[in-house]
Amino acid sequence: MTFDDTEVKKGDILLVLAANGMVCGGGFYGAPRARINDGLMDVCIFDRVSRIKFLSLMDKYKKGSHVGNPAFEDFMVYRNTKSLRVSSTKEITLSCDGECERVSSVEITVKKESLKMILPRESEIISSINPSLMR
Repeated sequence: MTFDDTEVKKGDILLVLAANGMVCGGGFYGAPRARINDGLMDVCIFDRVSRIKFLSLMDKYKKGSHVGNPAFEDFMVYRNTKSLRVSSTKEITLSCDGECERVSSVEITVKKESLKMILPRESEIISSINPSLMR
């Protein structure tokens, strides 16, 4: 696994979350520090742990309290990056917005300020947007 072309992780991985926003998949705050306008994706990597351990901590993961939590520090990495590459010797399941596919590798890159969005003026993110991008 590489971030911005630098290898950061090898081994038996349970879950990799790459997100541009804080919330995903049914209200899980998997990337609680993510900001959609910072030009980065937040990546959360879980080493393989027992199902009992993972399930016992699932509530904290769902609420977004896993980041910086000592209960997760032995088996979780949380970082942000412009690009992520994951490759495996066997096929893994990739889920993108609920669509699943079996792959042996995937590369994800963020393109800053390339998505046009319509937001209400009172939206929290409006205050942090570059005024030259607003029409």
